[in-house]
This record gives sequence, C-alpha cells and structure tokens, in this order.
Amino acid sequence: MISKYVTAVELADDANEYPLLKVPPYLRAQVDVLKELTWFYVIDNRSIKTQQHGQRMVVKNLFKIYLDAGVSEDADARGILP
Repeated sequence: MISKYVTAVELADDANEYPLLKVPPYLRAQVDVLKELTWFYVIDNRSIKTQQHGQRMVVKNLFKIYLDAGVSEDADARGILP
C-alpha cells in the first residue's frame, strides 16, 4: 500500500502552482482513514498508556543522566557518555 501512495502522487507542472504536490482525492481519503485508525488503535489506545508513560519516564531520566554527565567535571561521571 505504501508504494501505491508514494507512486500515485505527482509534482505540479509549474513551480508557482499550488499545491506543488498533487494527490488524487481517493488516495487522500484512504490516507485520512488510515491516520484516524492509527490514532484510535495505536496513539490513543488506553491499554498502552501505562507503557507509554513508562517509556517517557525512561527517556526523561536518561536525558537528565547524560546532561548531568556532560557538564560534570568528574571524569567518572563523563565516562558514561557514548
């Protein structure tokens, strides 16, 4: 399906033409439906909210650890940086 969406679009003939990317209306409708399904079943899915919260916490903690190591004068603390 992805290749169908990628190959079906066309560029405008003139650089001043708007929009520059021509998308057939039936494909735009299909993509809009797929986006809504993605939001409903993946992004706003209640069953994975706890997992997403945990993942955010891990990223925040790692960012803080690396930030602190980056400004530290302690060679051991800086040693955790890749």
